[in-house]
Amino acid sequence: MKTPHLIIALGLAASAGSLFADFTYTDFSSTSGLQLNGNAASVDNVLRLTPANYWQAGSAFSTNTVSLASNASFSTFFQFNMHDVGGSSGENQVVLSIHGSTNGDQTLQMDGFPVHVYDASTSMSGIQYSDAQVQEFNFEFSAISAETGSGGVRVNVVPKEGSNKFRPSLFVNGTGRSLTSSNLTDSIKATGLTDTDHVLKIWDFNPAFGGPLVRDRVWFYGGFRSSGAQNFIAGM
Repeated sequence: MKTPHLIIALGLAASAGSLFADFTYTDFSSTSGLQLNGNAASVDNVLRLTPANYWQAGSAFSTNTVSLASNASFSTFFQFNMHDVGGSSGENQVVLSIHGSTNGDQTLQMDGFPVHVYDASTSMSGIQYSDAQVQEFNFEFSAISAETGSGGVRVNVVPKEGSNKFRPSLFVNGTGRSLTSSNLTDSIKATGLTDTDHVLKIWDFNPAFGGPLVRDRVWFYGGFRSSGAQNFIAGM
């Protein structure tokens, strides 16, 4: 049995030590004290930020006022569930917002160059990056340089680079019907179904290779990725 919950914690940093004010919601039968934005809603005592559909956005803000001393600051954290068993729903993207920004204010860049889908209502790129080709992700949410024309979170994808040594890498994983369990019970069979929703196959093949073209002068690095998920939907 899973208990839906959201924990919002405010940590007040004072010179004499650290004080904490916790706001805990064991369920969301009532959303009193919360401001729901976008597609967020209370459904069956669970706070659902977005429905199971593409290009959805939602958030929930606490409306409880907390007074801070002049030398204090605050931080927040929360826990949430994403229904994506073993990657069966394919690749997903999450848009970050901060300081009251909208879901379109996030800026996504690749090594400093903007990456956009201009006909989208959010700042999702529509591009899934290869893990084997990414060195790190940088997140900036304050004191962002003036060359970024947005007040939202700036996400910069730093790609890997070649070196004076040839370095290969390979990441492979996957699953199929034979590795998934079944919850086909007598009560389900009584409804007329002969099978339940299940994974047909999930795969991710991700090789990469880099090295020198001219030692100490010119390097290269490249990769390839093939990934996907296929599911069987009962009754269709």
